[in-house]
Amino acid sequence: CAANKSKALYSYLESCLFDFKSGYLTFVAMTAKMMATYKTSTQCSYDKDVLVPMEIIQSVSKWKDVDNVVLTFDENRITFQTPNLKLSTVLLEGQFPNWKKLFEELPEQWAEIHREDLLSALKFSTSVSSVDKSPVMDVHLVEEDGVLKVKTYSMYNDTTETVVRAETFQGLKVAFTGPDIAKLADGCLGYVHLGYTPNVSSGRFFIDSDDENYHAVIAGLQFRNS
Repeated sequence: CAANKSKALYSYLESCLFDFKSGYLTFVAMTAKMMATYKTSTQCSYDKDVLVPMEIIQSVSKWKDVDNVVLTFDENRITFQTPNLKLSTVLLEGQFPNWKKLFEELPEQWAEIHREDLLSALKFSTSVSSVDKSPVMDVHLVEEDGVLKVKTYSMYNDTTETVVRAETFQGLKVAFTGPDIAKLADGCLGYVHLGYTPNVSSGRFFIDSDDENYHAVIAGLQFRNS
Protein backbone atom coordinates (compact mmCIF):
# COMPACT_ATOMS: atom_id res chain seq x y z
CA CYS A 1 0.00 0.00 0.00
CA ALA A 2 1.08 3.60 -0.46
CA ALA A 3 0.88 6.09 2.41
CA ASN A 4 1.36 9.86 2.50
CA LYS A 5 4.46 10.69 4.51
CA SER A 6 3.50 12.04 7.92
CA LYS A 7 5.23 15.10 9.34
CA ALA A 8 7.77 14.31 12.04
CA LEU A 9 5.47 14.37 15.06
CA TYR A 10 6.87 11.28 16.70
CA SER A 11 10.65 11.62 16.72
CA TYR A 12 10.60 12.35 20.45
CA LEU A 13 8.49 9.33 21.46
CA GLU A 14 9.47 5.77 22.33
CA SER A 15 7.26 3.47 20.25
CA CYS A 16 5.06 3.74 17.18
CA LEU A 17 2.05 1.76 15.98
CA PHE A 18 0.93 1.80 12.33
CA ASP A 19 -2.82 1.12 12.38
CA PHE A 20 -4.23 0.41 8.89
CA LYS A 21 -8.02 0.46 8.70
CA SER A 22 -10.60 1.17 5.98
CA GLY A 23 -8.23 3.02 3.65
CA TYR A 24 -6.55 5.08 6.36
CA LEU A 25 -3.32 4.83 8.29
CA THR A 26 -3.13 6.16 11.84
CA PHE A 27 0.30 6.71 13.37
CA VAL A 28 0.16 6.22 17.14
CA ALA A 29 3.09 6.94 19.46
CA MET A 30 3.23 7.19 23.23
CA THR A 31 5.30 7.43 26.36
CA ALA A 32 4.17 6.95 29.95
CA LYS A 33 2.85 10.55 30.07
CA MET A 34 1.61 11.38 26.58
CA MET A 35 0.35 10.03 23.29
CA ALA A 36 0.06 11.54 19.80
CA THR A 37 -1.87 10.26 16.77
CA TYR A 38 -1.93 11.37 13.15
CA LYS A 39 -4.33 9.99 10.53
CA THR A 40 -3.71 9.99 6.78
CA SER A 41 -5.29 8.34 3.74
CA THR A 42 -3.69 5.32 2.08
CA GLN A 43 -4.30 2.94 -0.81
CA CYS A 44 -4.32 0.03 1.64
CA SER A 45 -7.38 -2.19 1.22
CA TYR A 46 -7.12 -4.30 4.40
CA ASP A 47 -6.97 -3.89 8.15
CA LYS A 48 -3.71 -4.49 10.00
CA ASP A 49 -1.57 -2.98 12.73
CA VAL A 50 2.20 -3.29 13.09
CA LEU A 51 4.80 -2.04 15.58
CA VAL A 52 7.71 -0.14 14.01
CA PRO A 53 11.04 0.69 15.73
CA MET A 54 11.25 4.39 16.57
CA GLU A 55 14.71 4.85 15.07
CA ILE A 56 13.26 3.91 11.68
CA ILE A 57 10.54 6.57 12.04
CA GLN A 58 13.20 9.11 12.91
CA SER A 59 15.19 8.21 9.79
CA VAL A 60 12.20 8.36 7.43
CA SER A 61 11.04 11.69 8.89
CA LYS A 62 14.34 13.22 7.76
CA TRP A 63 13.85 12.33 4.09
CA LYS A 64 13.70 15.56 2.09
CA ASP A 65 11.37 16.52 -0.80
CA VAL A 66 9.27 13.37 -0.46
CA ASP A 67 5.49 13.56 -0.91
CA ASN A 68 4.68 9.84 -0.78
CA VAL A 69 6.29 6.77 0.74
CA VAL A 70 5.39 3.25 -0.36
CA LEU A 71 5.09 0.79 2.52
CA THR A 72 5.34 -2.96 2.02
CA PHE A 73 5.40 -5.53 4.78
CA ASP A 74 5.04 -9.21 5.57
CA GLU A 75 4.72 -10.99 8.91
CA ASN A 76 7.98 -9.69 10.38
CA ARG A 77 9.41 -6.91 8.16
CA ILE A 78 8.37 -3.50 6.86
CA THR A 79 9.97 -1.53 4.02
CA PHE A 80 9.75 2.22 3.33
CA GLN A 81 10.51 3.12 -0.27
CA THR A 82 10.58 6.07 -2.67
CA PRO A 83 12.06 6.20 -6.20
CA ASN A 84 15.44 7.09 -4.68
CA LEU A 85 15.36 5.77 -1.10
CA LYS A 86 14.70 2.44 0.57
CA LEU A 87 14.75 1.40 4.22
CA SER A 88 13.75 -1.96 5.66
CA THR A 89 13.53 -3.23 9.23
CA VAL A 90 12.23 -6.07 11.37
CA LEU A 91 8.88 -5.35 13.03
CA LEU A 92 8.66 -5.26 16.81
CA GLU A 93 6.85 -7.96 18.72
CA GLY A 94 4.43 -7.28 21.56
CA GLN A 95 1.03 -5.81 22.36
CA PHE A 96 0.52 -2.06 21.94
CA PRO A 97 -1.75 -0.41 24.58
CA ASN A 98 -5.41 0.17 23.72
CA TRP A 99 -4.96 3.79 22.57
CA LYS A 100 -8.55 4.24 21.37
CA LYS A 101 -9.84 3.79 24.91
CA LEU A 102 -8.11 7.02 25.94
CA PHE A 103 -10.53 9.00 23.74
CA GLU A 104 -13.73 7.42 25.08
CA GLU A 105 -14.29 10.04 27.83
CA LEU A 106 -14.32 13.51 26.30
CA PRO A 107 -13.59 16.64 28.39
CA GLU A 108 -16.23 19.13 29.47
CA GLN A 109 -14.42 22.25 28.18
CA TRP A 110 -11.94 23.22 25.48
CA ALA A 111 -9.49 26.10 25.72
CA GLU A 112 -8.29 27.57 22.42
CA ILE A 113 -4.71 28.77 22.78
CA HIS A 114 -2.74 30.58 20.08
CA ARG A 115 -0.03 28.12 19.03
CA GLU A 116 2.75 30.64 18.36
CA ASP A 117 2.12 32.43 21.66
CA LEU A 118 2.24 29.16 23.56
CA LEU A 119 5.40 27.94 21.85
CA SER A 120 7.06 31.30 22.44
CA ALA A 121 6.22 31.09 26.15
CA LEU A 122 7.55 27.53 26.24
CA LYS A 123 10.70 28.24 24.24
CA PHE A 124 12.97 27.28 27.14
CA SER A 125 11.08 24.07 27.90
CA THR A 126 13.03 22.08 25.34
CA SER A 127 16.36 23.79 25.96
CA VAL A 128 17.52 25.72 29.03
CA SER A 129 16.44 28.80 30.92
CA SER A 130 18.15 32.11 30.34
CA VAL A 131 19.44 32.78 33.86
CA ASP A 132 20.75 29.62 35.53
CA LYS A 133 21.05 27.33 32.49
CA SER A 134 18.77 24.73 34.06
CA PRO A 135 15.99 22.92 32.18
CA VAL A 136 12.41 24.09 32.61
CA MET A 137 10.77 21.26 34.51
CA ASP A 138 7.16 22.40 34.97
CA VAL A 139 4.67 24.56 33.09
CA HIS A 140 1.45 25.98 34.54
CA LEU A 141 -1.41 27.26 32.38
CA VAL A 142 -3.45 29.47 34.68
CA GLU A 143 -6.44 31.78 34.26
CA GLU A 144 -5.86 34.98 36.22
CA ASP A 145 -7.90 38.19 36.00
CA GLY A 146 -9.53 37.15 32.74
CA VAL A 147 -6.30 36.30 30.88
CA LEU A 148 -4.40 33.06 30.38
CA LYS A 149 -0.86 33.01 31.74
CA VAL A 150 1.89 30.50 31.02
CA LYS A 151 4.24 30.12 34.00
CA THR A 152 7.43 28.10 33.69
CA TYR A 153 9.52 26.80 36.59
CA SER A 154 13.11 25.61 36.23
CA MET A 155 15.09 23.16 38.33
CA TYR A 156 16.67 26.02 40.29
CA ASN A 157 13.63 28.28 40.68
CA ASP A 158 14.16 30.44 37.61
CA THR A 159 10.62 31.41 36.55
CA THR A 160 8.88 33.15 33.68
CA GLU A 161 5.33 34.41 33.30
CA THR A 162 3.74 35.18 29.92
CA VAL A 163 0.23 36.19 28.86
CA VAL A 164 -0.91 34.27 25.75
CA ARG A 165 -3.82 34.81 23.38
CA ALA A 166 -6.58 32.33 24.17
CA GLU A 167 -10.34 31.83 24.24
CA THR A 168 -12.76 29.80 26.41
CA PHE A 169 -10.23 29.02 29.14
CA GLN A 170 -12.42 29.68 32.18
CA GLY A 171 -11.29 27.81 35.27
CA LEU A 172 -8.13 26.47 33.66
CA LYS A 173 -5.37 25.84 36.24
CA VAL A 174 -3.22 22.94 35.11
CA ALA A 175 0.41 21.81 35.41
CA PHE A 176 2.38 19.81 32.83
CA THR A 177 5.93 18.61 32.37
CA GLY A 178 7.54 21.35 30.26
CA PRO A 179 9.07 19.38 27.37
CA ASP A 180 5.95 17.21 26.99
CA ILE A 181 3.45 20.03 26.45
CA ALA A 182 5.93 21.91 24.23
CA LYS A 183 6.39 18.97 21.88
CA LEU A 184 2.69 18.17 21.59
CA ALA A 185 1.85 21.84 20.98
CA ASP A 186 4.49 21.96 18.28
CA GLY A 187 2.57 19.29 16.36
CA CYS A 188 -0.54 21.50 16.17
CA LEU A 189 -1.58 23.85 13.37
CA GLY A 190 -3.24 27.19 14.10
CA TYR A 191 -4.70 27.00 17.60
CA VAL A 192 -3.90 24.46 20.29
CA HIS A 193 -7.22 23.09 21.54
CA LEU A 194 -6.76 21.89 25.13
CA GLY A 195 -9.58 19.76 26.53
CA TYR A 196 -10.06 19.73 30.31
CA THR A 197 -12.68 19.14 33.01
CA PRO A 198 -12.72 21.84 35.74
CA ASN A 199 -12.30 20.76 39.36
CA VAL A 200 -10.80 17.38 38.48
CA SER A 201 -7.47 17.16 40.30
CA SER A 202 -5.55 15.02 37.84
CA GLY A 203 -5.81 12.78 34.83
CA ARG A 204 -5.86 13.09 31.04
CA PHE A 205 -5.93 16.32 29.06
CA PHE A 206 -6.72 16.32 25.36
CA ILE A 207 -4.98 18.25 22.60
CA ASP A 208 -6.44 18.87 19.14
CA SER A 209 -5.56 21.49 16.54
CA ASP A 210 -6.88 23.11 13.40
CA ASP A 211 -5.53 20.02 11.63
CA GLU A 212 -8.41 17.58 12.21
CA ASN A 213 -6.12 14.57 11.73
CA TYR A 214 -3.91 15.34 14.74
CA HIS A 215 -4.92 14.34 18.27
CA ALA A 216 -2.97 13.91 21.48
CA VAL A 217 -3.42 13.08 25.16
CA ILE A 218 -1.16 14.26 27.99
CA ALA A 219 -1.08 13.55 31.71
CA GLY A 220 -1.32 16.60 33.95
CA LEU A 221 -2.34 17.95 37.34
CA GLN A 222 -5.17 20.44 37.80
CA PHE A 223 -5.19 22.64 40.88
CA ARG A 224 -7.34 25.32 42.46
CA ASN A 225 -4.71 27.95 43.27
CA SER A 226 -1.83 29.12 41.04
